Amino acid sequence: PDGHEMPILQDLYELILEQPEPEAKRIATALEMYVTGSLNVFNHRTNVDMNNRLICFDIKELGKQLKKVTIFEGVETEEQKNFLKSIGCDIVQGYFYSKPLKQAEYENFVESHVEI
Repeated sequence: PDGHEMPILQDLYELILEQPEPEAKRIATALEMYVTGSLNVFNHRTNVDMNNRLICFDIKELGKQLKKVTIFEGVETEEQKNFLKSIGCDIVQGYFYSKPLKQAEYENFVESHVEI
């Protein structure tokens, strides 16, 4: 299929929002940050011609090529953290460091873990 016709996460999100079940609303809410929020970077139509004979993706170097800081979310183990650091990921975050925190808890966490 043409890259401009391929479905993206936004299409799924909109279909889920149309569903009347409470579970659908919870799923849609969970998808929001990936569709309209800060993690929507991959929620775009592609300009890659998927019919080409050869397509290469180098995610590891993408951040450096774009001169952007690379942040990896979802790190749960020290092994994952070490691997991501070894391939040049600038920042990692996830349960390895802390569960999600409310603002006051976050401020206390930062004060006790970050040296300035």
